[in-house]
Amino acid sequence: MTIPKTIEKYASEYAKTKSQKAYQKVVDWLNKYTDADGIDIGEISIVSKPTGDKQLEDGEYCEQWSVGFEGDSFEGYYYHKMRENDNYLKYTYFC
Repeated sequence: MTIPKTIEKYASEYAKTKSQKAYQKVVDWLNKYTDADGIDIGEISIVSKPTGDKQLEDGEYCEQWSVGFEGDSFEGYYYHKMRENDNYLKYTYFC
């Protein structure tokens, strides 16, 4: 799923100013329209190139690893392609 222009705007604003309002707009959108609902989202940023494995959805990548003693918890980075340019929205997650 690609990121709509309004969310790109909030992500860019957060990257420049660390505005909590802009951060919350991005997180709310991720929770509503992606599989991010139910996971903890950490830092968000804009990057020019994703890392990790390409996912089934168009323009999505994921890099994750297991954490904890049991190996049943995960964290990593998730990337969504932006519509208006060649950049990606990157966010850290924990589940």
